[in-house]
Amino acid sequence: MKTSVDIPEKILKDVILYSQKKTQKEAIVTAMEEYIRIRKMKKLTEKLGTFDSFMTQADLNKMRKNK
Repeated sequence: MKTSVDIPEKILKDVILYSQKKTQKEAIVTAMEEYIRIRKMKKLTEKLGTFDSFMTQADLNKMRKNK
């Protein structure tokens, strides 16, 4: 989709710098994908917090030893 957006120059430069992409488009798309990934992870962690019981570190170590 083609669109026009006025992005502050400093923010755009930082996105290009930290994404290490060659074009503005690549940098912006990468930043948007990263934003979406972080938001999805946040929603997932909120749901994971609702489990009554979850594997402890000791359980995990025991399971690994049994393999």
